[in-house]
Amino acid sequence: MLEDGDGHIDFGEPDASQAIDGDLANVTWFPQESDDTPFWFYKAINAVKIGEEDKLPSGMTSSYKFKLEDNKPVIFNTGVHHTYLPSHGVGLEFLRRLTKGRNAKYYSTIGGMVIDCDERDQYEDVSFSLDGKWIQIKAEDYLEEYDGVCYIGLLIGEYQVYTFGTQAMNGYYTIFDNSDPDNARVGFVPHATSTKSVLAEDDLPSDSLWNVYWEHGYLFQVYQNNPDAWWANRAVFKLLSLFNYWFW
Repeated sequence: MLEDGDGHIDFGEPDASQAIDGDLANVTWFPQESDDTPFWFYKAINAVKIGEEDKLPSGMTSSYKFKLEDNKPVIFNTGVHHTYLPSHGVGLEFLRRLTKGRNAKYYSTIGGMVIDCDERDQYEDVSFSLDGKWIQIKAEDYLEEYDGVCYIGLLIGEYQVYTFGTQAMNGYYTIFDNSDPDNARVGFVPHATSTKSVLAEDDLPSDSLWNVYWEHGYLFQVYQNNPDAWWANRAVFKLLSLFNYWFW
């Protein structure tokens, strides 16, 4: 999907002039997983992060990795605009973390968060790790407005997969290379005028989703407001918060 001249499609050999520094050596490739999967289907997203700081304004942890069983595959799809998150609780957890402390409401009818348009400039860029290689989606790309209503264009999908549409590809020269069907692949590199960085491999966050999930509970707020109190033991508060969340 191309809108208002913001992008274009080329057929044939990749054009180095479209890539940052005019160099296709900067392309990060994601190879086809197996003969049983299409080449635009990659095995897993294994970590996420919001912004660049360790903590969000809400005090919540900004990044975490997934356990193997929570890794979900990703589809690169130029036929859709939005980014779709897994229907499993992982997707909604991410949206709740992103909007914590902000004026936002989840609507199941659209599978997404409607936000206060006046708070648009408060939202951070988000990134998703594919084996330690981070694809960034800027806030200016995922924040949408329709008929005066602002919403987050990171939506909950119907399936246990991520779908990266053209929204996630903004700022990248994206190459779908099926020239050798036995070694098909998808490549990402910032385009020549992009402000995004090359997808350098980086370490995954030290915290897992399980370690930070308790931050959604009200006991996290109690702990956060009294971090130096003699009774404010983080491990105990975490267990109590998880117990309260799952059983009440």
